Amino acid sequence: MTNLQWPDKDPTDVWDYTLDASSWVAAVGDTLASCTATVSPSGLSILSTATTPAGQALVRLSGGAVGVEYRVTLTLTTTGGRILQRSAEILVRDQ
Repeated sequence: MTNLQWPDKDPTDVWDYTLDASSWVAAVGDTLASCTATVSPSGLSILSTATTPAGQALVRLSGGAVGVEYRVTLTLTTTGGRILQRSAEILVRDQ
């Protein structure tokens, strides 16, 4: 599967970005239990992660250096013990 491409981010934005996993968990009759996130390179801050009952994973991001493209990797765990990992690319630029 290809990486996700999230909209560009201004370095002053503090914003939630979403991965919609609803179709994946519904296909196996499961639900999301947790979400963790990592970022590379350093400089973009992960403030929080969350999941919704509808099957979405959310990550709140802040900061970042102008002109740098970051890779945010989300690891989703379901109540049934399944693990789904996806990465998203996000470019920080003045908007």
